This record gives sequence, structure tokens and C-alpha cells, in this order.
Amino acid sequence: MPSNSSANLKITPLDLSRKEFSLSFRGYNRQEVDEFLSTLSSDYESLVRENSSLKEELSALAQKLEDYRTMEENLRNSLLLAQKVAEEVKSNAQKEAELIKSGAQMEAEKKLQETNRKIEEMRILYHRLRAEIKALLTSFLEILDRTETQGGSADTI
Repeated sequence: MPSNSSANLKITPLDLSRKEFSLSFRGYNRQEVDEFLSTLSSDYESLVRENSSLKEELSALAQKLEDYRTMEENLRNSLLLAQKVAEEVKSNAQKEAELIKSGAQMEAEKKLQETNRKIEEMRILYHRLRAEIKALLTSFLEILDRTETQGGSADTI
């Protein structure tokens, strides 16, 4: 980066305003004026180059700043998009979990109803079998009672 231009100048603006040329027979001393103009021209040329260089550097820095701002905006947008996607994924996962839970509850209720139905069928079957066994035992007892009353013995059967 170029240094302070006023420190490199051989002639300052104050020197220019205070410069007095000595008079000669036909006016100012031509050699002094030419030397001063040469120095002034050289310093002015240095300033123009330095100014041009600073403008280029400023332009490059401005472009970098714009690039960084664009990158920052892109990163901000990417972050917002990532947050939105994460929220959607989380929301979808919660919905799916609720569906799975609801499905599992429905399946459990269905199996419970089926189990209760089977228990009821077995209860009915148990009572039917009990009644049949009871009827069968009652029939055997009646047969046994008839055989005893007819005078037979249990050995004759």
C-alpha cells in the first residue's frame, strides 16, 4: 500500500505558494523555473500514479467487500433454508411418529378385542362342555340309580 503522499513529495503545496523566482534581465531565471517545473511535474506524476494505484486498490477492496457481502447473504440464506428443512424434517418425523403410534394403538385395540372375543368363545365353550359333562354325569347317575333299583348290582352291568 502506498505511503502518505505528502511525505514523499519534494514540494508541498505551501512551497508552491511561497516560491519566489529571482529576477533576471529578461524576467525570471529560466533555469530555476524549468527546474521547479520539472520537480513539480515529477511530483505531480507521482501523485497521479499513487492516486491511480489507490483507486485500483479501493476498487479491488470494494469488489472483495461486495463478494463477501454476497457470500454472507448466501450463507444466511443457506442457514435459513437448512433451518427450514430441519424444522420440516422434525415436523414430518413427529407426524410419522404420531401415525405409527396411532396405528399401533389401533392394532393393540384390535388384538385386545380379538382376545376378548376368543375369551368369550372359550367361556361359552366351557359352559357348554360343563353342561354336557353335567348332563352326561346326570345320565350316568340315572342309569346307575335305575340299575340299583331294578335289583341288579354294579357287577352285572
